[in-house]
Amino acid sequence: MSRIVAISTYFILGLGVQAASAYGAEVPVPALRDELLALKSSANHHPLNGEELGALKKALEGGVPSEGQVGCDVLNAMGPVILASGGDRALQRKVVDALYERVGDDIDPRGYAELADRLAVARGKKQTYGAIPELKDGVLGLPKGLDERTVNQHRDELGLAPVALDLRAANDLLAVGVPHDAVVAASGLCQHPAPITHPDLRQALDERYERDQSLREVWDNAATDGDSAEAKAVDAEDARNSKFVAAVLRDYGFPSKAMVGRKGVGEFYLLVQHSHSPELMQDALIQARPLMLRGELARHDYALMIDRLRMFQGKPQIYGSQLSEEDGKLEPYPIEDRAGLDRRREAMEMEPFDSYFRSMQSE
Repeated sequence: MSRIVAISTYFILGLGVQAASAYGAEVPVPALRDELLALKSSANHHPLNGEELGALKKALEGGVPSEGQVGCDVLNAMGPVILASGGDRALQRKVVDALYERVGDDIDPRGYAELADRLAVARGKKQTYGAIPELKDGVLGLPKGLDERTVNQHRDELGLAPVALDLRAANDLLAVGVPHDAVVAASGLCQHPAPITHPDLRQALDERYERDQSLREVWDNAATDGDSAEAKAVDAEDARNSKFVAAVLRDYGFPSKAMVGRKGVGEFYLLVQHSHSPELMQDALIQARPLMLRGELARHDYALMIDRLRMFQGKPQIYGSQLSEEDGKLEPYPIEDRAGLDRRREAMEMEPFDSYFRSMQSE
């Protein structure tokens, strides 16, 4: 039996450290603030030792604190603290995953990208966002081994400008005499979040998204086909969420970042992707287009929605995002104008198709 295996790559699953809520009142936590500032002082001088790592884990038992709980200065201090926590890479990954969920809320996109890339470099791995440029012959450039289009796809997920523009702006600063260290200095993690206008809608999206992902994880772990109890539970949840999506589109339109935050926009997008209703998806696409054009919805996510709708309509896909697994073999759904595929993908900040397909085959 054929099974869809590539629909969306928007969110990271299985967070071990829960992100703080983006809605509702937040109470400052002075004791936690003091603990994290003490760890920041240690991180300024040496990698955190076993005792300090234990203190950090205990401090984060309730989740990675928000700007409202500990202030921007302490949230910014989390960057050096996490970089100094190499003795517990599992903790580093959990914290970075939790921070990703809050990019666009109280986490600055550029600050997050720099932290993620600095951690990758510290582990001897490739950067994801190209946020740490390489200086060669007085010019800052993309580090060797990074594919610009793949980097741009990841940057687009965070709402960051293409890396070529970032590098151009950095080199312009060098050209007018700004010292190199100032140009590449680390950005802060924290940004003051703009209040969202529809917190109740955001809470409903969070809850529906979490249930959607939980049911899909159960199905994936069971490794059963489309006729199984796990698959039917997913289908039933998709049907319930389709009614919710239709009501939101009717009453509010496609929710914007101002209404529900970046994460809320992404959650609504994912519920649309799972709706199985061509008419609903078409309505959502019309209303999502302005968000995509102003950077509130990643371009490649918009492209995935186009492909999924075309698939439901029995038409060849345009961007090559939709794959199926038949008897253990991964294949793309039919693609329109295969020769022009990578030009279309580039326009939507998507990595080359061959690179994407190889990465999906290796999962």
